[in-house]
Amino acid sequence: MRDPELFPDPESFRPERFLNTDNPRLKDFDLPFGFGRRICPGMHLASNSVFINIVRLLWAFDISPSKDADGKDSFPAVWDYTDEYLSRPVRFKCEIKARSEKVKECIERERDAAWEVLGN
Repeated sequence: MRDPELFPDPESFRPERFLNTDNPRLKDFDLPFGFGRRICPGMHLASNSVFINIVRLLWAFDISPSKDADGKDSFPAVWDYTDEYLSRPVRFKCEIKARSEKVKECIERERDAAWEVLGN
């Protein structure tokens, strides 16, 4: 979506543009779920599920770019996407580490409980 009024400077990664906006179209941006009579009935479940999962990842992990041969941060190309029917960013390396030993223990405990419930 390249609407300069809705998304000024669309080439820049600026998620803060959604935080403090006076544009009413950005406050409740529901376009991915359709609109009108054909709006997705699972829209709220999907939005809340994505929110919960992202918040849990940010609570548990430090996510940082990988290092190149010189020890500098290595970022993926902004527009490097697959050429498929459902396009997605190409794979890139990053470092994901538990924020603390206590968090790591909590994650492992939850993993073990999930495996027990699943019977594996």
